[in-house]
Amino acid sequence: MTCVEIVTHGAVSIVNAMVTFKGASLAVGFRTRVIAEPRDTIMLSPDTPLVREAVYVSLRHLGEVRGVRVKVFSEIPPAKGLKSSSSVAVGTVAAVLHAFRYKPSITTILRLAIEASYRAKVTVTGALDDASACLLGGLTVTDNKMNRVLKRYT
Repeated sequence: MTCVEIVTHGAVSIVNAMVTFKGASLAVGFRTRVIAEPRDTIMLSPDTPLVREAVYVSLRHLGEVRGVRVKVFSEIPPAKGLKSSSSVAVGTVAAVLHAFRYKPSITTILRLAIEASYRAKVTVTGALDDASACLLGGLTVTDNKMNRVLKRYT
């Protein structure tokens, strides 16, 4: 078990998935940095519902009963359409999983981040388009209802 740092992107919507559940998002230069380290208790900075849920679903996925220290640093201004929540969710999930030396697939990170976003009530569509662009960079086209990345352009 080790201290891990994950960097994710901000993004912008190209096609909004609200009506058809098909969306496209493009990563932008703003970054989120998440540091995670296994501990005996859970320590979150900041302690927000989204960070809390992302840690919870990650630890549950691992079957871990130990805690973790998570620090989130984001350049992305919240509530400006730059996908700050998606960036924090995928970064937190990826950092926690990697801190316990688990090698998650991209699909696992995205699935858990979307679950955390639903649980924290920060998404309506699941935001797979936003989460995938934040995690992978480039332009992603997704079917949010089927939870599939249809295309990715780098």
